[in-house]
Amino acid sequence: MRKTDEILLKYPKDKQYLIAILHEIKEAEPDKYISEKALEAVAQYLKINKGVVYGVASYYSMFSLKPSQPNTLNICCSPVCAHAGADELYDAITSDNNLKNNMEVAIGRCECLGLCAEAPAAALNNEPIAGLTTDNVHEKIISVLKSEGV
Repeated sequence: MRKTDEILLKYPKDKQYLIAILHEIKEAEPDKYISEKALEAVAQYLKINKGVVYGVASYYSMFSLKPSQPNTLNICCSPVCAHAGADELYDAITSDNNLKNNMEVAIGRCECLGLCAEAPAAALNNEPIAGLTTDNVHEKIISVLKSEGV
């Protein structure tokens, strides 16, 4: 029996368990992502449209639909963060070749991280980093990476 099937059997066939199921499937995968086959299996098990499962998995930043790199940095692109300068942060980070190449950081965007009071925000390996500016973003990211032993 596949890991996904074993995980599904732990849960009632009720869509209220969708996020919990997706979390467990992601954590069981060595590359911490949810495969296309797993999305299909979840949809079939819960008897919901695959598009609904895909929508949830692609919306939340804690889920990935492809194998992740060792470090993943997601810049929040919610309206609050965007207004507070998230686009400038994204540009500053993506132009830093040292960060991308030497620190092996995959850089992307995500929806709201719930840190609106401290916008703009990001999540590095699912750890929130708030109160970012173009002046402090590199220092904060490198600090988190070093604390993780990278």
